Amino acid sequence: MSADSTLVEVELKLFLQPDQKETLQAGMSVHQEKAFWDTYYDVPSHVLSCQDWWLRQRGANWELKVPWFGGHDSRGTHSYEEVVEHSEILGRLGEILGENIATEEFVSMEAILKAIGLAPFARLHTARTSLRASDDVAASFGVRTLQVDMDTVTFDPSFAEQELAAKKGAGEPFVLAEVEVVTERQQEAVNAAEEAVDLFLEEWGLKTAPTAYSKLLEYMSRLRPTHLDALGRVGIVPDVALAQRSNGLAQVSAL
Repeated sequence: MSADSTLVEVELKLFLQPDQKETLQAGMSVHQEKAFWDTYYDVPSHVLSCQDWWLRQRGANWELKVPWFGGHDSRGTHSYEEVVEHSEILGRLGEILGENIATEEFVSMEAILKAIGLAPFARLHTARTSLRASDDVAASFGVRTLQVDMDTVTFDPSFAEQELAAKKGAGEPFVLAEVEVVTERQQEAVNAAEEAVDLFLEEWGLKTAPTAYSKLLEYMSRLRPTHLDALGRVGIVPDVALAQRSNGLAQVSAL
C-alpha cells in the first residue's frame, strides 16, 4: 500500500451503560466476533509512544498507527493513519528513529526491529464483538461504513515494570467500546468522518457516555506506570486518564 492509499481511522472510545449497549445491539447487526493478541513495540526511551506512534503486531500482521494531524476534536475523537506494508512501516520508523534501516529478503520483522533496538513493551488479549450499521444508516451519516467494537481485554504481565506483575487487580478484565469510521487520507474526508461519529452519538443516545481511554493506556496504568508518566509529561496521555490512575482506576464494567 502506498502512502497515498494509507487509510485514516477515526475512532472514539466510550464506556457504555447497559441500556446504551442494548440499544446498539438491537439496532445494529453483528458483523464479526473474534479474539486476538496484540503486542506493542518501542525503544527503551519510548520514542514512538511519546510521539503517539503505535507499532503493533497482531498475529502475522503488523500495523503502525501514526496521528493524523488536525484529526483530534474536542469530543475526544482520534484519527490515525494505518500503515500496514512492511516497507512503509520500516521507512516511517527510520525517519523517527534517525536510522537507515537495512532490510534483507527473508529476514523477519522481529529480527529487523530487534536490530534497531525495538522490543515488546505490552501484550494484550481482546475478545471483540463488532457491530456494523446498515449501508443505509451509514450513508445517512455521510460515510460508507460505521462500526462499533465492543471489547473485553485482559493483560499479559510479562512486560510489567518491577514487581507489578503480581499487583492486585492487574488481571481484571477491562471493557470498552469504540465507534470507528475508516476513511481516505484527506482532511476533508477525515472531517466528514468525525462529523459522522458525532451525529451517530446524537441519534443513538450516546452523548452521555463517558469518553474512554485506550486499552493500552489501561495496560500501562496497571503494569507500566513509569512509562505512562513519561507519556503524561509530553501530553500524550489525557489528564483525565492520569487522574483516574491516581484515584485507583476504578473499573467501568457496563459492557
